[in-house]
Amino acid sequence: MFLLFINDLPNCLKHSTPGLFVNDTNVTVADRDIIVSENLLNEDLEQISKWLTANRMSLNLTKTEFMLIGSLERLIDTDRNPDIRIGGSFHRRPNLGSTHSPYHKEGAS
Repeated sequence: MFLLFINDLPNCLKHSTPGLFVNDTNVTVADRDIIVSENLLNEDLEQISKWLTANRMSLNLTKTEFMLIGSLERLIDTDRNPDIRIGGSFHRRPNLGSTHSPYHKEGAS
């Protein structure tokens, strides 16, 4: 039954590319400017929130994360966390705090 609902989710997206899996969905936005990416993603997240409400579904915010992907130099130069909002709630990027962190430099402790 879930698959019947989820198949039309891409129709509500203007700027992002969806990845639809069995019970997991991701959206991807790409731009060289982090502020542009933030704005485009927030527009589509607002549409997803409306789509969820219209289909009587909800988003599990405790399982919802976002990730920045880029070169080490560009990620280090990013001096702010993007303001990502889902249904009006601010969402934070997970703090990896290990060698998997994009900010980790070899030899740093």
